[in-house]
Amino acid sequence: MPRPAQRTRSRKRSPKRLPGGGATMHYKKEKTGAPRCARCSRVLSGIPGLAQSKMGKLTASQKRVQRMHGGQLCHACLKDLLKLAVRERPV
Repeated sequence: MPRPAQRTRSRKRSPKRLPGGGATMHYKKEKTGAPRCARCSRVLSGIPGLAQSKMGKLTASQKRVQRMHGGQLCHACLKDLLKLAVRERPV
């Protein structure tokens, strides 16, 4: 019986033949999607779309862009929010 993590139909299966004539099942890993902007859903540039286990091995500068809201918002949305903040600020 497969492990509990593999008892889902979303895991791709491929049967493999064994040298003794038997068969076993290999389960493929699910691909992760590219990170997206929280505001407009545009794909974020400069951030790899890796699995969480691989992201943990990267350095902090490889995980996100070094600016305000880096890794959360794209450059265009950040530009719009900064403009709004400056316009609404009391003088």
